[in-house]
Amino acid sequence: MVSRPDSVWKKSSYSGTSNCVEVAIAETVLIRDSGGFRVPSIECGPGAWRCFIRNLALPGEGCPD
Repeated sequence: MVSRPDSVWKKSSYSGTSNCVEVAIAETVLIRDSGGFRVPSIECGPGAWRCFIRNLALPGEGCPD
């Protein structure tokens, strides 16, 4: 499980009382289920995170290399 004690987690503004997603952004991006701390977090680089967010906003547009 990826864990960084100094990480500042932000909960999605679209999250309700369940199925919440939290993100911590530093030199890498950490993503976790805020309701299931026993489940490992996902870690990715800033470029992969930008690509992921871009594809959410503009499906099918792809990402620049």
